[in-house]
Amino acid sequence: NIPGVFAGIGSLIETPSLYLHLNARDNLRVITRLRNMDEKRVDEVLQVVGLYNDRKRKAKEYSLGMKQRLGLAMALLPDPSLLILDEPANGLDPAGIIEIREMLKRLNKDHGKTIFVSSHLLNEVEKTCTHVGIIHKGVMQFQGTMADLQVSAGHGKLVTIKVDDTAKWKSFVTEKYPHATALVSNEFVLPVENSDDVTNITRELITQGVPVKGVRTNEGLEEWFIKMTSN
Repeated sequence: NIPGVFAGIGSLIETPSLYLHLNARDNLRVITRLRNMDEKRVDEVLQVVGLYNDRKRKAKEYSLGMKQRLGLAMALLPDPSLLILDEPANGLDPAGIIEIREMLKRLNKDHGKTIFVSSHLLNEVEKTCTHVGIIHKGVMQFQGTMADLQVSAGHGKLVTIKVDDTAKWKSFVTEKYPHATALVSNEFVLPVENSDDVTNITRELITQGVPVKGVRTNEGLEEWFIKMTSN
């Protein structure tokens, strides 16, 4: 019963398609008419996503975070049991990212929604999700809880060293430390055995003129992801 299955799924692919000249309420009413849905759901979902007080403002006046919440309202109109979201926080400023994160938590906790998120913002995934899946080169490398991932990734430490420009120093760092991985966030991630390794690596980089701007050894999803996909 494929149509029946789809009826229980709501989705948002990156940024929503909105009628910018219409207000939030009318954007949602368009969908209810196209799908023969009860219009009373419009105000209900606007309450859920926190846009009810701004329902009469045109979509073009909304911030990116508000537009994303309106997109979530669209996905919630049929009252789905499952939400599939692709990069829901993509392009948002820090305040907008927090808004989306807290809303997803509320949708799960208060409204019983199961939410499937595809995202490259691993710090946000770690703060939001209870279960994760890691895909590398089309193959599922891991699927389970965050606690299971920590066990699967191993307990060895990683040190993350922030510099001014990884592209500038990549050849030097990877030649000296072959297991180092350069991140787009201008950081290098290296495996270490203990705190002495961290001290020695940091001292060596500074001595060689590398402008070290920060060092951290706490492990998280980003580090575990690097471990599991570095081969």
